[in-house]
Formats: sequence, C-alpha cells, structure tokens
Amino acid sequence: MKRALSLVIAFSLLSAACVKEDDPPDLPPAGSMTVDLAAVEAAPLVAKGEPNTQTIVPVQYENFAQAWVRVKVLQLFAVGVIVVPGTAIALALSQEPTESNGVWTWTVTVNSATAELDVSAGLASGWDVDLYVTDPQQSLDRYLWVEGDSNLDVTEGTWTLHDPELTGNDEALAIEWSYTTDTDRSLAYVVRNSEIPESGDSITFTVAGTTASVTYVDADDPSVMAEISWDTTTGAGQITVPGFNGGAAACWDELFENADCP
Repeated sequence: MKRALSLVIAFSLLSAACVKEDDPPDLPPAGSMTVDLAAVEAAPLVAKGEPNTQTIVPVQYENFAQAWVRVKVLQLFAVGVIVVPGTAIALALSQEPTESNGVWTWTVTVNSATAELDVSAGLASGWDVDLYVTDPQQSLDRYLWVEGDSNLDVTEGTWTLHDPELTGNDEALAIEWSYTTDTDRSLAYVVRNSEIPESGDSITFTVAGTTASVTYVDADDPSVMAEISWDTTTGAGQITVPGFNGGAAACWDELFENADCP
C-alpha cells in the first residue's frame, strides 16, 4: 500500500459517548502512527554503513552503527508501511469536516485512490476506527486497510495494518500508542506478517522530553533485546545489547563518534 491515495475520511458517531451532537470528534493524532528519527538520520552515511552493504563502518562509529542497524527497522516502518495512513491523518487534522446523518466526513487528497475512515463510539470506553481503501488499480473495494481504537480523549489506542498482498491472515503490523504531545508519546510495533523472518519481532519508540528511545526485541530470541536512546537535539546517544561491548552501554557523541558513557 505504498501508492499515494486520495482519501475520504468518514466518522460515524453511533452512541452515548460524551460528545455534543453538533461537535465533530477529535481525530487520532498523526503521532499515533508516525515517528521522528531526524536526529539520528542526520548521521553521516559512513556511520550508518551506507550507501551500500559493502560500506565498511570506521571503528570510531561502531557504537552508533550498532544502534542504527536496529533503528533502521523502525525507519522502514515509518517510510514504508505507515507513511500513507500517517500522512492522511496529518492532512485531515487541518481540514473542516462535514456532517450528514450522524456521519462526520473529512476529505483529503494524497493522490489517486479512495479511502473511508469510519469511527464509531459503541461504549463509553472509546472510539472504534476503521480505514477502508478502494483502488481499482489493485482490485480493492472497501478493503479493510487499517483498524483501530482509542479512548474517548484520543490519547491512547491501537492500530492494526493489513496488507492485501498477504495470503491467509493479512495482518501486517500492530501498533499500541499513547500520545499527549510530540515530546510525551510512545508507539509499540509488533510485526504480524507471518511470511517474513521478522514475524513477531517488536520495536517500541518512546519520546520523553528531549530523549527518544527504541527497544528492539527479536521474537526468535527475546533475550537479545537492544535498548537505544538519544538526545533529539544533538543526536548523541547510547545502545545496550548482549554480545556487544560486553553487554554494557556503548555511547556516541553529537558527531556520532564513539564516546565515554556518562
């Protein structure tokens, strides 16, 4: 689902949620799907072992390189799987909705296909959120692309992303999120795609003030857990992972070069 989409986002309010009938519901924040990796993406290519797999990482960057190979998994989610629905939410936040027969509709244009996001409030506990996509080029007719839920305050919830190219179970990625501000939020991803080796792996992204952190767990060996954190202003950070640096924290500075840990 990497093609850009033209989205029609419809919200259906069906119950006794604490919302005035003439007030539209709050949309889930864009930060419920998207991540900000700018501080570490700014590292030199050579520190990240790029631009190709033959690139040799100089020894002075090895601490950061150990972190980047794991953070890159999160980057692939952000750039690939979740970029379009995340963009759709961000665009919808700036639009005025229309209402007809209890259905609130936000319309945003990303490109060529059509999607509808239905939000219903069944119980006082929160909202149910379903995003359907119609794309003749992919023979999709109201395909359930994303389903989710949130509390009434829209400060925490879940998403499940589906992939029409998967056979059998089409769940590709699950997300649990909480969001107060861009500097107080977390997203926990679990790979649901059973057709790839990473199935079951989890990665959690958290921001608290100016500190971002990532925890990566390999489903095949949960003991191999990587814990990574960095300063969102300077990019300096650290990684702790079994099998590297004797299992002790390994740090890098604002130039992404190895440094003594505080």
